[in-house]
Amino acid sequence: MEMEKIASEEEFENLGKNRDSNRWVKVSSKSNCECLDRIILMHNIGDFRLISSPNYPDPYCPKMDCKWHIVAPSNSSRIQFSADNLDLRKNMDEIVFYDYWSQKLLENKTENYRCSGDDLCYYTSQFQYLTIRFKSSPMEDIDNFGFQAVVTIRDKFGEIQKFRNLNSELLEF
Repeated sequence: MEMEKIASEEEFENLGKNRDSNRWVKVSSKSNCECLDRIILMHNIGDFRLISSPNYPDPYCPKMDCKWHIVAPSNSSRIQFSADNLDLRKNMDEIVFYDYWSQKLLENKTENYRCSGDDLCYYTSQFQYLTIRFKSSPMEDIDNFGFQAVVTIRDKFGEIQKFRNLNSELLEF
């Protein structure tokens, strides 16, 4: 399927041409000030996903309200959030964690933990369901780049299962 060329090359910041199909590919650095509620299903201990503030690593936008609903494989699983490059406006923008033991409680908005500023941000869920929410204030003039984080599934003891299995194999010798 051919894509229609809708603009000149000068109108694109980066324009690449796929040699195999002669299709034009647009790569733009325009600000992305949209986010959706996302549901991320994790299937195994040790699975991980990267999540980030919109437009990362460029400055994020005001009035953001992004949610990631993470579902671990079982009640014996825990969800670990790790961000060591947090760059948020302190006490204005924040990451909020909502921890649930049942899917039905996702409507209950009691927060468990929050991060703001430029500190490290680590959180491990107590249960199988975790909602991570990124909120930015309506104040303009944002120079901060937000965050990129790793969300990992661990067993209830905080370990990745394959490492625990490796240790037990070593102990058998």
